[in-house]
Amino acid sequence: MSSPRLVGAHAHDNVRQALVDGQVIAAPGHGAYYLAMRAARDDAVPRLQALSPPGSDERGVHFVVGHRHQAGALASECSEEARRLTERCWPGPLMLLVNHAGGRGSILVTMATTRALRRLCQETGPWCIAPTSHTTAEAVGDHFTASAVALVVEGGACTGPGATVMDCTMSPPRLRREGALPATFIEAALLMGARRPWWRLRSSRPPAE
Repeated sequence: MSSPRLVGAHAHDNVRQALVDGQVIAAPGHGAYYLAMRAARDDAVPRLQALSPPGSDERGVHFVVGHRHQAGALASECSEEARRLTERCWPGPLMLLVNHAGGRGSILVTMATTRALRRLCQETGPWCIAPTSHTTAEAVGDHFTASAVALVVEGGACTGPGATVMDCTMSPPRLRREGALPATFIEAALLMGARRPWWRLRSSRPPAE
C-alpha cells in the first residue's frame, strides 16, 4: 500500500485542500509529529483516536491553534493567568489544559510550531490532533498508509522533551508536566503579568514637583 505524500511547509494549497476535504495530515510538533484534522468535523476525534497506539497515554482530546483567539473560543472560560501564558509563551512549547466550551471535559491546547502552520491553522483550524511517537516525517510516512494519512508536512527532526503542560482549569494554574519550557520561565511570566498593572499605574503618575 502507498505511503503518505511528504510535502514542505510551503505547499500551503495542498495541505489546506487536504484539511478542507476532511483528510488527516501529519505535522511537526514539540518533540514529535502529530496527526491533525479540522476540529469542526464530527468524525475528527474518533478517527484520530483510532490511529493512536493502543494504551497510549496521549489519547485525550488535543487541539492546535494558529492564533490566541482560537484558543479562547475553545475554552469555556479563559482565566487571566491563561491569557498571560498565551501572550508570553506562545508560540512556544507550552500546552494548556482548559475546560472545553463544547462540553468535552478538559482539553489540551497548544499553538502550531511554525509560521506557515499557524497561517494554515488560522484559515482551517483549530485542529484536533493526536500525538505520535515519530520524530521525523519519514518515520511517519513509513508507519501510516496514504488511506489513513493523506500527507506529511516535513519539518525536520522533532527532538527534545516535548511541551510543558500547565493546568489552567484551576487558579492559580498548576504545572502538570515540565517539558521544553522551564517551570521557572512560566513562574516569571505569571509574576510579571500580575505586576504589570502596578507598573502601568506607576508609569502614568505625573512627575513629582
